[in-house]
Amino acid sequence: DDFAYSSITEQGDGSIGILYETTNSAIKYKNIPIEDLAPNLLFDSENNEDNEDNEDNEDNGIDVKINITPRPEDGRTDEQPFIPGTGGSGRFRIPCLVSLHNGTIVAACDARWNGGADAGGLDTIASYSKNYGKSWNYTFANYLGDNGDVFNNMSSALIDPALATDGETIYMVADLFPAGYAINSARYVAAEGQNGLTEEGHLRLATAKGMDTNKDNHISRQERIADTCDYDAYHLEKVSEDVEDDAKNYYVIKDENGQVVEGYSIDAYFNIKGKGIDTNLFFENSPYLPWPTDYLYLTKSTDGGATWSIPTLINAKKASEQTLLVGPGNGLVTSTGRVIFTAYNYTHGYQRSTVFYSDDQGVTWKRGEDIPYDSSEATITQADGRLFMFTRLDNAYYVSEDDGTTWVKKEDGAVKKFTSGLDNLRTCQLSAITYSKKIHGKDAILLSVPSGGEDGSGRDSGRIYVGLVEGTSI
Repeated sequence: DDFAYSSITEQGDGSIGILYETTNSAIKYKNIPIEDLAPNLLFDSENNEDNEDNEDNEDNGIDVKINITPRPEDGRTDEQPFIPGTGGSGRFRIPCLVSLHNGTIVAACDARWNGGADAGGLDTIASYSKNYGKSWNYTFANYLGDNGDVFNNMSSALIDPALATDGETIYMVADLFPAGYAINSARYVAAEGQNGLTEEGHLRLATAKGMDTNKDNHISRQERIADTCDYDAYHLEKVSEDVEDDAKNYYVIKDENGQVVEGYSIDAYFNIKGKGIDTNLFFENSPYLPWPTDYLYLTKSTDGGATWSIPTLINAKKASEQTLLVGPGNGLVTSTGRVIFTAYNYTHGYQRSTVFYSDDQGVTWKRGEDIPYDSSEATITQADGRLFMFTRLDNAYYVSEDDGTTWVKKEDGAVKKFTSGLDNLRTCQLSAITYSKKIHGKDAILLSVPSGGEDGSGRDSGRIYVGLVEGTSI
Protein backbone atom coordinates (compact mmCIF):
# COMPACT_ATOMS: atom_id res chain seq x y z
CA ASP A 1 0.00 0.00 0.00
CA ASP A 2 0.85 3.64 -0.26
CA PHE A 3 1.73 4.57 3.29
CA ALA A 4 2.37 7.98 4.86
CA TYR A 5 1.34 9.16 8.31
CA SER A 6 0.52 6.33 10.71
CA SER A 7 -0.33 5.50 14.31
CA ILE A 8 0.13 2.17 16.07
CA THR A 9 -1.20 0.74 19.32
CA GLU A 10 -1.02 -2.52 21.20
CA GLN A 11 -4.53 -3.92 21.46
CA GLY A 12 -6.07 -5.82 24.36
CA ASP A 13 -5.30 -9.22 22.85
CA GLY A 14 -1.63 -8.37 22.27
CA SER A 15 -2.04 -7.75 18.55
CA ILE A 16 -0.91 -4.53 16.90
CA GLY A 17 -3.45 -2.11 15.46
CA ILE A 18 -2.20 0.31 12.86
CA LEU A 19 -4.02 3.23 11.27
CA TYR A 20 -2.29 4.67 8.20
CA GLU A 21 -2.78 7.01 5.26
CA THR A 22 -2.96 5.80 1.69
CA THR A 23 -3.52 7.71 -1.55
CA ASN A 24 -6.17 10.40 -2.08
CA SER A 25 -6.37 11.33 1.60
CA ALA A 26 -7.76 7.95 2.63
CA ILE A 27 -7.05 6.12 5.90
CA LYS A 28 -6.99 2.36 6.57
CA TYR A 29 -6.99 0.29 9.75
CA LYS A 30 -5.20 -3.05 9.95
CA ASN A 31 -4.93 -5.64 12.72
CA ILE A 32 -1.56 -7.45 12.83
CA PRO A 33 -0.95 -10.45 15.11
CA ILE A 34 2.33 -9.91 16.92
CA GLU A 35 3.55 -13.29 15.71
CA ASP A 36 3.23 -12.09 12.11
CA LEU A 37 5.10 -8.91 12.91
CA ALA A 38 8.06 -10.57 14.61
CA PRO A 39 7.90 -14.34 14.03
CA ASN A 40 11.53 -15.01 14.93
CA LEU A 41 11.66 -13.09 18.19
CA LEU A 42 11.32 -14.69 21.59
CA PHE A 43 8.74 -12.98 23.81
CA ASP A 44 9.11 -13.23 27.55
CA SER A 45 6.15 -14.69 29.39
CA GLU A 46 5.88 -11.94 32.00
CA ASN A 47 4.60 -8.48 31.13
CA ASN A 48 6.18 -5.17 32.00
CA GLU A 49 4.51 -3.28 34.82
CA ASP A 50 1.45 -1.33 33.71
CA ASN A 51 1.72 2.46 33.51
CA GLU A 52 -0.14 4.28 36.32
CA ASP A 53 -1.55 5.81 35.94
CA ASN A 54 -30.58 41.01 25.84
CA GLU A 55 -29.28 42.13 22.46
CA ASP A 56 -28.62 45.60 21.06
CA ASN A 57 -27.62 45.75 17.44
CA GLU A 58 -24.62 47.92 16.76
CA ASP A 59 -21.85 48.30 14.21
CA ASN A 60 -19.25 45.66 15.01
CA GLY A 61 -16.91 46.93 12.34
CA ILE A 62 -16.84 43.80 10.23
CA ASP A 63 -19.44 42.82 7.65
CA VAL A 64 -18.62 39.29 6.52
CA LYS A 65 -21.34 36.73 5.90
CA ILE A 66 -20.46 33.10 6.52
CA ASN A 67 -22.50 29.91 6.40
CA ILE A 68 -22.23 28.03 9.69
CA THR A 69 -23.26 24.37 9.47
CA PRO A 70 -24.35 22.19 12.42
CA ARG A 71 -22.21 19.36 13.72
CA PRO A 72 -22.78 16.17 11.68
CA GLU A 73 -24.67 13.37 13.40
CA ASP A 74 -22.86 10.43 14.95
CA GLY A 75 -22.80 7.17 12.99
CA ARG A 76 -21.39 3.69 12.47
CA THR A 77 -19.10 2.00 9.97
CA ASP A 78 -17.95 -1.59 9.47
CA GLU A 79 -14.33 -2.80 9.29
CA GLN A 80 -12.81 0.62 8.65
CA PRO A 81 -13.28 3.70 10.86
CA PHE A 82 -13.04 6.38 8.20
CA ILE A 83 -14.51 5.12 4.94
CA PRO A 84 -14.79 7.92 2.34
CA GLY A 85 -18.13 9.60 2.96
CA THR A 86 -18.11 8.95 6.72
CA GLY A 87 -19.77 11.90 8.43
CA GLY A 88 -20.04 13.56 5.02
CA SER A 89 -16.28 13.85 4.52
CA GLY A 90 -14.71 12.46 1.38
CA ARG A 91 -11.13 12.78 2.58
CA PHE A 92 -9.23 12.05 5.77
CA ARG A 93 -5.65 12.54 6.91
CA ILE A 94 -3.38 12.39 9.98
CA PRO A 95 -4.40 9.23 11.90
CA CYS A 96 -4.01 8.55 15.61
CA LEU A 97 -4.87 5.39 17.52
CA VAL A 98 -4.88 4.24 21.18
CA SER A 99 -6.08 1.23 23.18
CA LEU A 100 -7.93 1.28 26.51
CA HIS A 101 -7.76 -1.16 29.42
CA ASN A 102 -11.19 -2.59 28.53
CA GLY A 103 -10.05 -3.49 25.01
CA THR A 104 -11.68 -0.56 23.23
CA ILE A 105 -9.55 1.00 20.50
CA VAL A 106 -10.06 4.67 19.69
CA ALA A 107 -9.03 6.33 16.43
CA ALA A 108 -9.11 9.95 15.29
CA CYS A 109 -8.00 11.99 12.30
CA ASP A 110 -8.63 15.13 10.25
CA ALA A 111 -11.91 15.29 8.34
CA ARG A 112 -10.72 17.20 5.28
CA TRP A 113 -14.12 17.15 3.57
CA ASN A 114 -13.66 17.81 -0.17
CA GLY A 115 -9.96 18.74 -0.17
CA GLY A 116 -6.57 17.65 1.00
CA ALA A 117 -5.07 20.97 2.07
CA ASP A 118 -3.57 21.69 5.49
CA ALA A 119 -6.11 24.45 6.28
CA GLY A 120 -9.47 25.85 5.29
CA GLY A 121 -12.21 24.19 7.34
CA LEU A 122 -10.76 21.00 8.80
CA ASP A 123 -12.37 19.23 11.77
CA THR A 124 -11.55 16.22 13.97
CA ILE A 125 -13.49 12.98 13.66
CA ALA A 126 -13.06 10.21 16.24
CA SER A 127 -14.26 6.60 16.15
CA TYR A 128 -14.12 3.72 18.61
CA SER A 129 -14.34 -0.05 18.26
CA LYS A 130 -15.07 -2.64 20.94
CA ASN A 131 -14.39 -5.66 18.71
CA TYR A 132 -10.92 -5.01 17.34
CA GLY A 133 -12.02 -3.14 14.27
CA LYS A 134 -14.97 -5.19 13.07
CA SER A 135 -17.32 -2.24 13.63
CA TRP A 136 -16.79 1.41 14.55
CA ASN A 137 -18.85 4.24 16.07
CA TYR A 138 -17.84 7.75 15.08
CA THR A 139 -18.45 11.28 16.31
CA PHE A 140 -16.95 14.68 15.56
CA ALA A 141 -14.82 15.29 18.63
CA ASN A 142 -13.84 18.77 17.43
CA TYR A 143 -16.08 20.69 15.05
CA LEU A 144 -16.45 24.35 14.04
CA GLY A 145 -18.36 24.41 10.73
CA ASP A 146 -17.71 27.89 9.37
CA ASN A 147 -18.38 28.21 5.62
CA GLY A 148 -19.87 24.72 5.45
CA ASP A 149 -18.15 21.36 5.23
CA VAL A 150 -16.01 22.30 2.24
CA PHE A 151 -12.56 23.74 1.74
CA ASN A 152 -12.47 27.52 2.14
CA ASN A 153 -9.21 29.38 2.67
CA MET A 154 -10.97 31.83 5.01
CA SER A 155 -12.25 29.13 7.35
CA SER A 156 -10.83 28.10 10.68
CA ALA A 157 -9.07 24.73 10.96
CA LEU A 158 -8.60 21.97 13.53
CA ILE A 159 -5.68 19.90 12.27
CA ASP A 160 -3.20 17.16 13.24
CA PRO A 161 -4.72 15.42 16.29
CA ALA A 162 -2.71 13.38 18.77
CA LEU A 163 -4.05 10.97 21.39
CA ALA A 164 -2.69 9.84 24.76
CA THR A 165 -4.35 7.64 27.36
CA ASP A 166 -3.84 6.12 30.79
CA GLY A 167 -6.15 3.32 29.71
CA GLU A 168 -9.29 5.09 30.87
CA THR A 169 -9.15 8.82 30.15
CA ILE A 170 -8.23 9.82 26.60
CA TYR A 171 -6.49 13.14 25.98
CA MET A 172 -6.65 14.69 22.52
CA VAL A 173 -4.66 17.71 21.36
CA ALA A 174 -5.05 19.32 17.93
CA ASP A 175 -3.89 22.58 16.34
CA LEU A 176 -6.59 25.25 16.08
CA PHE A 177 -6.04 28.01 13.51
CA PRO A 178 -8.30 31.10 13.41
CA ALA A 179 -10.19 31.80 10.20
CA GLY A 180 -7.94 32.42 7.23
CA TYR A 181 -4.64 31.50 8.90
CA ALA A 182 -2.28 28.54 8.74
CA ILE A 183 1.24 27.63 7.67
CA ASN A 184 0.04 26.91 4.14
CA SER A 185 -3.18 26.64 2.09
CA ALA A 186 -4.98 29.43 3.98
CA ARG A 187 -5.36 32.99 2.73
CA TYR A 188 -2.88 34.32 5.30
CA VAL A 189 0.20 33.02 7.06
CA ALA A 190 0.34 32.69 10.83
CA ALA A 191 2.33 35.39 12.63
CA GLU A 192 4.89 35.45 15.43
CA GLY A 193 5.10 38.31 17.96
CA GLN A 194 2.57 37.06 20.52
CA ASN A 195 1.75 33.68 21.98
CA GLY A 196 -2.00 34.29 21.80
CA LEU A 197 -2.56 33.73 25.53
CA THR A 198 -1.75 35.84 28.57
CA GLU A 199 0.49 34.57 31.35
CA GLU A 200 -2.67 33.45 33.12
CA GLY A 201 -3.73 31.50 30.05
CA HIS A 202 -6.50 33.88 28.96
CA LEU A 203 -7.13 34.21 25.23
CA ARG A 204 -5.92 37.60 23.97
CA LEU A 205 -8.43 39.47 21.83
CA ALA A 206 -8.46 42.61 19.70
CA THR A 207 -11.45 44.45 18.31
CA ALA A 208 -12.32 43.94 14.67
CA LYS A 209 -13.67 47.48 14.28
CA GLY A 210 -12.06 49.43 11.47
CA MET A 211 -10.44 46.35 9.92
CA ASP A 212 -10.03 46.22 6.18
CA THR A 213 -12.23 43.31 5.10
CA ASN A 214 -11.25 43.42 1.43
CA LYS A 215 -10.36 39.75 0.97
CA ASP A 216 -8.12 40.55 -1.99
CA ASN A 217 -5.95 42.91 0.03
CA HIS A 218 -3.65 40.33 1.60
CA ILE A 219 -0.95 42.67 2.93
CA SER A 220 -3.37 45.21 4.37
CA ARG A 221 -5.37 42.65 6.34
CA GLN A 222 -2.29 40.79 7.50
CA GLU A 223 -0.59 43.95 8.71
CA ARG A 224 -3.67 45.30 10.43
CA ILE A 225 -4.23 42.11 12.38
CA ALA A 226 -0.62 41.50 13.28
CA ASP A 227 0.64 45.07 13.73
CA THR A 228 -2.23 47.51 14.20
CA CYS A 229 -4.72 45.74 16.48
CA ASP A 230 -4.03 45.98 20.21
CA TYR A 231 -4.03 42.44 21.63
CA ASP A 232 -3.46 43.72 25.15
CA ALA A 233 -6.77 45.61 25.07
CA TYR A 234 -9.07 42.63 25.67
CA HIS A 235 -8.96 39.06 26.87
CA LEU A 236 -11.32 36.15 27.57
CA GLU A 237 -12.02 34.86 31.09
CA LYS A 238 -14.24 32.17 32.56
CA VAL A 239 -17.25 33.59 34.39
CA SER A 240 -16.20 31.61 37.47
CA GLU A 241 -14.24 28.49 38.30
CA ASP A 242 -17.45 26.54 38.99
CA VAL A 243 -19.36 27.59 35.89
CA GLU A 244 -21.24 24.68 34.28
CA ASP A 245 -19.82 23.29 31.03
CA ASP A 246 -23.10 23.85 29.18
CA ALA A 247 -23.60 27.44 30.41
CA LYS A 248 -24.54 29.95 27.74
CA ASN A 249 -22.34 32.44 29.57
CA TYR A 250 -19.20 30.39 30.15
CA TYR A 251 -16.77 33.18 29.23
CA VAL A 252 -16.78 36.98 29.37
CA ILE A 253 -14.62 39.47 27.51
CA LYS A 254 -12.74 41.91 29.74
CA ASP A 255 -10.87 45.07 28.78
CA GLU A 256 -7.39 46.06 29.97
CA ASN A 257 -8.93 47.55 33.15
CA GLY A 258 -10.68 44.30 34.01
CA GLN A 259 -14.13 45.60 33.08
CA VAL A 260 -16.56 43.17 31.44
CA VAL A 261 -17.67 44.02 27.91
CA GLU A 262 -21.45 43.82 28.21
CA GLY A 263 -23.94 42.57 25.65
CA TYR A 264 -22.37 39.23 24.66
CA SER A 265 -22.79 35.63 25.75
CA ILE A 266 -19.91 33.24 25.04
CA ASP A 267 -20.12 29.49 25.60
CA ALA A 268 -17.36 26.99 26.36
CA TYR A 269 -16.75 26.38 22.65
CA PHE A 270 -16.04 30.10 22.00
CA ASN A 271 -19.40 30.69 20.28
CA ILE A 272 -20.32 34.36 20.77
CA LYS A 273 -23.81 35.89 20.54
CA GLY A 274 -25.12 39.42 21.05
CA LYS A 275 -25.34 42.84 19.40
CA GLY A 276 -26.48 41.27 16.14
CA ILE A 277 -23.67 38.68 16.20
CA ASP A 278 -24.00 34.88 16.18
CA THR A 279 -20.59 33.42 15.39
CA ASN A 280 -17.42 32.02 16.97
CA LEU A 281 -14.40 33.94 18.21
CA PHE A 282 -12.22 31.99 15.76
CA PHE A 283 -14.45 32.78 12.73
CA GLU A 284 -13.84 35.48 10.15
CA ASN A 285 -16.81 37.62 11.26
CA SER A 286 -16.04 37.64 14.98
CA PRO A 287 -16.22 41.14 16.54
CA TYR A 288 -13.10 40.27 18.55
CA LEU A 289 -10.08 38.54 17.07
CA PRO A 290 -7.51 36.12 18.53
CA TRP A 291 -3.85 36.51 17.60
CA PRO A 292 -3.24 34.90 14.19
CA THR A 293 -1.34 31.76 15.21
CA ASP A 294 -2.19 28.18 16.14
CA TYR A 295 -3.63 27.18 19.51
CA LEU A 296 -3.10 23.81 21.21
CA TYR A 297 -6.73 22.66 21.61
CA LEU A 298 -7.24 20.03 24.32
CA THR A 299 -10.31 17.81 24.75
CA LYS A 300 -10.81 14.65 26.82
CA SER A 301 -13.01 11.56 26.75
CA THR A 302 -13.84 9.41 29.78
CA ASP A 303 -16.34 7.12 28.05
CA GLY A 304 -14.15 5.37 25.52
CA GLY A 305 -14.30 8.04 22.82
CA ALA A 306 -18.09 8.24 22.61
CA THR A 307 -18.22 11.84 23.82
CA TRP A 308 -15.60 14.55 24.29
CA SER A 309 -15.21 17.36 26.80
CA ILE A 310 -15.33 21.09 26.28
CA PRO A 311 -11.99 22.39 25.00
CA THR A 312 -9.22 24.20 26.80
CA LEU A 313 -6.27 26.03 25.25
CA ILE A 314 -2.79 25.00 26.35
CA ASN A 315 -0.32 27.82 26.99
CA ALA A 316 3.02 26.51 25.69
CA LYS A 317 3.95 28.63 22.66
CA LYS A 318 6.64 31.31 22.84
CA ALA A 319 5.98 34.81 21.45
CA SER A 320 8.98 34.50 19.12
CA GLU A 321 7.52 31.42 17.45
CA GLN A 322 5.30 31.66 14.40
CA THR A 323 3.54 28.45 15.46
CA LEU A 324 3.91 25.64 17.97
CA LEU A 325 2.37 22.59 16.33
CA VAL A 326 1.46 19.33 18.03
CA GLY A 327 3.30 16.21 16.92
CA PRO A 328 0.36 14.27 15.43
CA GLY A 329 -0.33 10.64 16.25
CA ASN A 330 0.64 9.36 19.68
CA GLY A 331 1.15 11.18 22.93
CA LEU A 332 1.90 9.30 26.14
CA VAL A 333 0.91 8.90 29.77
CA THR A 334 4.08 7.86 31.58
CA SER A 335 4.47 5.50 34.52
CA THR A 336 4.39 8.51 36.87
CA GLY A 337 1.04 9.66 35.44
CA ARG A 338 2.53 12.53 33.44
CA VAL A 339 0.56 13.31 30.28
CA ILE A 340 3.02 14.30 27.57
CA PHE A 341 2.76 15.28 23.90
CA THR A 342 5.41 16.18 21.39
CA ALA A 343 5.30 19.48 19.51
CA TYR A 344 7.51 21.48 17.19
CA ASN A 345 8.25 25.13 16.65
CA TYR A 346 7.69 26.01 13.01
CA THR A 347 8.85 29.55 12.26
CA HIS A 348 9.27 30.36 8.57
CA GLY A 349 10.90 27.00 7.85
CA TYR A 350 12.90 26.78 11.09
CA GLN A 351 11.81 23.62 12.92
CA ARG A 352 12.69 22.29 16.38
CA SER A 353 10.99 19.52 18.38
CA THR A 354 9.91 19.82 22.01
CA VAL A 355 7.34 18.41 24.42
CA PHE A 356 4.64 19.81 26.69
CA TYR A 357 3.32 17.93 29.69
CA SER A 358 0.84 17.91 32.58
CA ASP A 359 1.17 16.37 36.03
CA ASP A 360 -2.45 17.08 37.07
CA GLN A 361 -4.49 15.23 34.43
CA GLY A 362 -4.40 18.07 31.94
CA VAL A 363 -5.35 20.99 34.19
CA THR A 364 -2.02 22.82 33.91
CA TRP A 365 0.82 22.37 31.44
CA LYS A 366 4.55 23.01 31.19
CA ARG A 367 6.97 22.89 28.29
CA GLY A 368 10.04 20.69 28.28
CA GLU A 369 13.50 21.42 26.94
CA ASP A 370 13.64 22.12 23.21
CA ILE A 371 15.75 19.98 20.87
CA PRO A 372 18.45 22.33 19.49
CA TYR A 373 18.83 20.51 16.17
CA ASP A 374 16.78 20.30 12.97
CA SER A 375 13.73 18.26 13.93
CA SER A 376 10.00 18.33 13.37
CA GLU A 377 7.04 16.04 14.04
CA ALA A 378 7.99 13.53 16.71
CA THR A 379 6.68 10.48 18.54
CA ILE A 380 7.47 9.49 22.12
CA THR A 381 7.36 6.29 24.15
CA GLN A 382 8.63 4.99 27.49
CA ALA A 383 10.98 2.01 27.77
CA ASP A 384 13.37 0.78 30.43
CA GLY A 385 12.47 3.71 32.68
CA ARG A 386 13.33 6.37 30.08
CA LEU A 387 11.49 8.36 27.44
CA PHE A 388 12.56 7.92 23.83
CA MET A 389 11.53 10.59 21.30
CA PHE A 390 11.99 9.85 17.60
CA THR A 391 12.03 12.93 15.36
CA ARG A 392 11.30 13.59 11.73
CA LEU A 393 14.03 15.30 9.65
CA ASP A 394 17.19 14.04 11.35
CA ASN A 395 16.94 10.22 11.52
CA ALA A 396 17.60 10.46 15.24
CA TYR A 397 16.10 9.92 18.66
CA TYR A 398 16.54 11.63 22.01
CA VAL A 399 16.39 10.22 25.53
CA SER A 400 14.99 11.71 28.72
CA GLU A 401 15.64 10.36 32.19
CA ASP A 402 13.33 12.87 33.96
CA ASP A 403 10.00 12.23 32.23
CA GLY A 404 10.60 14.67 29.36
CA THR A 405 11.67 17.72 31.35
CA THR A 406 15.19 17.61 29.86
CA TRP A 407 17.18 15.42 27.45
CA VAL A 408 20.30 13.37 28.05
CA LYS A 409 23.44 15.47 27.47
CA LYS A 410 26.87 14.86 26.03
CA GLU A 411 29.98 15.55 28.12
CA ASP A 412 30.08 19.15 26.84
CA GLY A 413 26.52 19.74 28.10
CA ALA A 414 24.85 19.74 24.68
CA VAL A 415 21.77 17.63 24.05
CA LYS A 416 22.86 14.22 22.81
CA LYS A 417 21.53 13.06 19.46
CA PHE A 418 21.31 9.28 19.20
CA THR A 419 21.57 7.68 15.77
CA SER A 420 18.53 5.58 14.98
CA GLY A 421 20.25 3.35 12.43
CA LEU A 422 17.32 4.00 10.08
CA ASP A 423 17.65 6.14 6.98
CA ASN A 424 13.96 6.75 6.30
CA LEU A 425 12.84 9.02 9.16
CA ARG A 426 13.31 12.33 7.35
CA THR A 427 10.26 12.82 5.18
CA CYS A 428 7.24 11.65 7.16
CA GLN A 429 5.67 11.45 10.60
CA LEU A 430 6.50 8.47 12.82
CA SER A 431 4.64 6.43 15.42
CA ALA A 432 6.24 4.51 18.31
CA ILE A 433 4.96 2.38 21.18
CA THR A 434 6.59 0.02 23.69
CA TYR A 435 5.24 -3.52 23.60
CA SER A 436 3.89 -4.94 26.87
CA LYS A 437 6.10 -8.04 26.81
CA LYS A 438 9.85 -8.13 26.77
CA ILE A 439 11.73 -9.72 23.87
CA HIS A 440 14.90 -11.62 24.71
CA GLY A 441 14.62 -10.07 28.15
CA LYS A 442 14.61 -6.51 26.81
CA ASP A 443 12.00 -3.79 26.36
CA ALA A 444 10.87 -3.63 22.72
CA ILE A 445 9.93 -0.44 20.88
CA LEU A 446 7.77 -0.73 17.75
CA LEU A 447 8.21 2.09 15.22
CA SER A 448 6.02 2.52 12.13
CA VAL A 449 7.24 4.54 9.17
CA PRO A 450 7.06 4.46 5.34
CA SER A 451 10.11 3.13 3.52
CA GLY A 452 9.43 3.53 -0.19
CA GLY A 453 11.91 4.32 -2.94
CA GLU A 454 15.61 3.61 -3.20
CA ASP A 455 16.44 5.99 -0.36
CA GLY A 456 13.47 5.06 1.82
CA SER A 457 11.90 8.50 1.52
CA GLY A 458 8.85 7.48 -0.53
CA ARG A 459 5.46 7.47 1.13
CA ASP A 460 4.67 3.82 0.57
CA SER A 461 5.91 0.41 1.74
CA GLY A 462 4.99 0.93 5.37
CA ARG A 463 7.13 -0.94 7.88
CA ILE A 464 7.01 -1.61 11.61
CA TYR A 465 10.50 -1.89 13.04
CA VAL A 466 11.21 -3.69 16.31
CA GLY A 467 14.01 -2.20 18.40
CA LEU A 468 15.36 -3.77 21.60
CA VAL A 469 16.39 -1.33 24.31
CA GLU A 470 19.69 -1.49 26.15
CA GLY A 471 20.05 1.55 28.39
CA THR A 472 19.91 4.53 26.03
CA SER A 473 20.71 2.41 22.99
CA ILE A 474 18.29 0.68 20.64
